Amino acid sequence: MALIATVMLATGVLAFCIVTLASSVMYSDMVYRKEIRIQVGLNLRACLDTAELMLGRDYFLSGTSSIPEFGCIIHVASDFNGNHLIDATAELSGVKQIGHI
Repeated sequence: MALIATVMLATGVLAFCIVTLASSVMYSDMVYRKEIRIQVGLNLRACLDTAELMLGRDYFLSGTSSIPEFGCIIHVASDFNGNHLIDATAELSGVKQIGHI
């Protein structure tokens, strides 16, 4: 009887440990993904600001460029009458955001 009680107690503790470990891994992954989403948003904002500065320096800037420091690709479309459209895509660890100005 004591052996069965000990085995059942050990099994219960093991199950509790596995559930706790799975919960902590899931929480850690959620926190990591949230940090990555925040970083990608900040990288996208910096990329769009950099693209605006690049456009201010070179009025005839048009086409696709990449800014590897921010992990983004920008596409600039211009009609050369003062109208510009800047699309940017930032990606980090599989998380991607798209923005435009």
